[in-house]
Amino acid sequence: MIVATRTIPTRLERVELSTGTRRVLRELRPPGLEGVRVSVWSVTADGEQFAYNGIRQSRTLYVVK
Repeated sequence: MIVATRTIPTRLERVELSTGTRRVLRELRPPGLEGVRVSVWSVTADGEQFAYNGIRQSRTLYVVK
C-alpha cells in the first residue's frame, strides 16, 4: 500500500501491511513551504508516477491598539 503523509515536505511511503514497515518512495517539496498544503490525488502501484496539487494559503494579521 502507498500512503502520503500530511506533513511538509509530504512523503510518499510504501507500507507493508503484514509488518507495518514503511519505506519512503518520494518527498514532495514545493518551493516556498510557508502556508503550503499538499494533496496527493493518485499514485501508480510502483510509486513512480503520481498526481498532486499544492495550495498556498496566506493570511494577514492586523493588530489594533
